[in-house]
Amino acid sequence: MSSHSAASFYLAGMLAMGVWIGAWLRPDLPLCISLTAFLLACIPCTLKGILRKGFWTLTGLTVAGIGMWSMAAALPENQPDHYLNHIHPEVESLEIRVLESLKPTSYSEKYTGEIRRVNSLKTRGKVLVDMRRDSTRGPLLPGQLILTPVLPQPVSPPKNPGGFDYGKYLETQGIYARVKLNSATCLLTPPARVGQPVLGLRRNLHRAINDLGLGEQETQIARALLLGDRKTIEPELHQAFTRAGILHILAISGLHVGILAAFLFAFLTPLRLLPYGKGLQTVVGLTLLWGYALIAGFSPSVVRAVLLYSFVALAIYLERPGQTLHFLGLCWVFMLVAIDPNWLLQVGFQLSFAAVAAIVVFYPILIKYLTFDKWVGNSLGKLIAVSLAAQAGTLPFTLYYFHQFPGLFLLSNLVLLPGLGVLLVTGLACMSLELLIELPRAAANLLDGLLGGMNRYVHWAAGQDAFFLKGISMSQVEWILSVLSLFLFGIYLKTRRHQVLYGLAILLLLFQGAGVYQNAKGFKKQSWVIPHQVAHTMVWTRKGSRLEVAATDSEKGARLVRDAQNHWGIRDTEYSLVAPFYTLDNSTLRVLDRSGLYSPGEPHPDYLLLSGSPRVHLERVLQVLKPAMVIADGSNYTNDVNRWKKSCAEKGIPFHATAYDGAYEIEVPRE
Repeated sequence: MSSHSAASFYLAGMLAMGVWIGAWLRPDLPLCISLTAFLLACIPCTLKGILRKGFWTLTGLTVAGIGMWSMAAALPENQPDHYLNHIHPEVESLEIRVLESLKPTSYSEKYTGEIRRVNSLKTRGKVLVDMRRDSTRGPLLPGQLILTPVLPQPVSPPKNPGGFDYGKYLETQGIYARVKLNSATCLLTPPARVGQPVLGLRRNLHRAINDLGLGEQETQIARALLLGDRKTIEPELHQAFTRAGILHILAISGLHVGILAAFLFAFLTPLRLLPYGKGLQTVVGLTLLWGYALIAGFSPSVVRAVLLYSFVALAIYLERPGQTLHFLGLCWVFMLVAIDPNWLLQVGFQLSFAAVAAIVVFYPILIKYLTFDKWVGNSLGKLIAVSLAAQAGTLPFTLYYFHQFPGLFLLSNLVLLPGLGVLLVTGLACMSLELLIELPRAAANLLDGLLGGMNRYVHWAAGQDAFFLKGISMSQVEWILSVLSLFLFGIYLKTRRHQVLYGLAILLLLFQGAGVYQNAKGFKKQSWVIPHQVAHTMVWTRKGSRLEVAATDSEKGARLVRDAQNHWGIRDTEYSLVAPFYTLDNSTLRVLDRSGLYSPGEPHPDYLLLSGSPRVHLERVLQVLKPAMVIADGSNYTNDVNRWKKSCAEKGIPFHATAYDGAYEIEVPRE
């Protein structure tokens, strides 16, 4: 590893540490500025001999301070004009500008918006707009203004163990609240017709893809491949690409940008015949690439790819080619400091950089064993080496975030990636020509056939259940240790310093120790869990790594059980119907279902679970059964839950409603 690459990666790592600390501690902005200024002022002392050996330490700490500073500056509490600092009960109106449409649900449309005014005060800050579906109007368009008196509210945390935390996900996008609207609670203005050339071009390109006359699934994939728009992909099709191990081709990244750049620079080769043609080719090519990045949504993966290619192209033009790892570190620093530090917290950003870094480090090692004499074998060897390297770099992230591993990833890459260049260029050409002329039906049929063939393979690969591993549990500590281990292993491959192996061995021992600790901690766990599920009742009994699931409809709650299995590392699951009585050591749980049947002579339970809105007089039930606590799950009517809550408050009995407070866990110490 060269000194430039080592310095870039060191500073990138310190910057990431600063951003993480800023996101964790949420410090005041003046404190971050003062700390960074102090560290920066100390650096000259290392050049004058006062702290001669501390230059890189102080430089790294200064960069970490810059990372913490950039993260603190992005927090709403450190922005005086952020709308959250001006929301109070007396607010009468908000002005929201629609920024982008998101994936809708069956009941509502979702958009990102910017709150531009609170009453008459100018503000800023993004918000999630949750608009109830209405057949009397079309979808909202970017640039459209919304006037409403409805105040933004925090996004609720997940109601069940291991559930997706949508609020935290939105925070990584710089969104800290949402407004729930319908046609009666807001006034919509017409979208702006001018001043939005990129959005207008993007809409026209979407329309061109729709006009090609492709199949439904082929159209969805074309939007994702060409424009980075995945929100219209059906869940079943998205899951098929995931199981086939080829989902990454639907996210515009280095693979797409590399193919497009090769085509553009080859197409612009005649410019080299002109005076200063080499520079002109570079400038025009990079301008077109950045234009494509804007049209594709400016996501972290496409920005990283275009920025990295820009560094490489400029180095080639200046005849000063540098190392890719050095440029990758520069991309990391630039994106987090100059664009958005929240990107570090996004899964796509982490996967994008991990894949490229792993390819750069591991590919030279793997290709030594995959080089053949024949051209075909050599090409396949390169593709295998790239696929294995990228998979190795992203493995800790896919296991931690998604708890699954597609065993057919290598076969899928070998089958689909060789033809991706033809597919991408054909798709871009058809989409562009459709804007200008009426595209010949033969060209559209060719694109439809290519996309259809890819989809057929994906569905076949997704059906091979034996090769898809799921339910893989990994704690945050194990994830961090595995990423650090992979990083040290990469350093060893680049430097061949045996001292690095000592650190790697320590990390691997800590990784094993963390796993043993998690298993031992989970073994001692014993509890009941009442999850929240609308219209159905579930009672989970957790005993170490074993989960006993009692449910009125196990199929309806399969996703909840799967999330809990991944979250807790459950190895064995048993299913049964909901019973009226449960005993765990000396604790008892009584389930009172829709029938409302109970006996005055039965033992007094510690916990009473109300299920299916039982037709009973709760005050009388409380008087007879004398439970220590009452729980109402999601199978009950809202009016009943509110009435029961008042009854329990009058009796001084604790009450928990999963509809409002989420799942309830009753821990029972082991005897």
